Amino acid sequence: MTPKFAALVDPVFHHVLDLAQRLSEARPVDLHRERNTIRALLERAETAAADRDHPVNLEHFRLAKRGLVFWADEVLNRASPAWSEMILEREYYGTRERGYQFYVDAEKARAAHPDLAELWYLALAMGFKGDIREAYARHLKRPLPGGTSDETVARDTLANDLKRDVRVPAPAPPTGEPLGGDVRPLRGTTMARGAWQLAALLIAIAVVLGGIVAVRSSSNSGSVTTGR
Repeated sequence: MTPKFAALVDPVFHHVLDLAQRLSEARPVDLHRERNTIRALLERAETAAADRDHPVNLEHFRLAKRGLVFWADEVLNRASPAWSEMILEREYYGTRERGYQFYVDAEKARAAHPDLAELWYLALAMGFKGDIREAYARHLKRPLPGGTSDETVARDTLANDLKRDVRVPAPAPPTGEPLGGDVRPLRGTTMARGAWQLAALLIAIAVVLGGIVAVRSSSNSGSVTTGR
């Protein structure tokens, strides 16, 4: 991920992961205030991207914003049912269709820019599941990725497809367990700016969110693959 693009999206990733951790620990949280903070981060990033001198294309950022909103709603709704009354998607887009729309937009992201492909990969690795079956059957109107009938395998296949769309060198994965995600980790020698901090936070969150994460270890490669 290019540094300028990472600078726009990293703050949202970090804040949502931190909030999910606090919710999982049953710490006092003002969801209205936290929601406003996430909105402010998104709007600040969009304002930056709108500057004609900014290297990130504004339309690319607006697509990235959709991915971030869908991911944030999914992760936070899983961490606290109360988030169902705070859904960002409803405010920004007037819909509650992230389950399938995330995957429809993934196709747009892959075609638009490697940075967007990487963002969608990270969202999958960090907990987005949604409804991949509905997305492909009813909206994309084609078989699940890999031609499988298993949704977990389909998400895994899509993640590998996204990996091929990421500019070389491919990013390394978060080293902890994702927030309920079930895609195989990417291999690579470098990470996006700030990703090591994300990885450390993921490890902490994975520990406290054990109820929503199931893990199986690969005996051959030593990598971690998450299950449903």
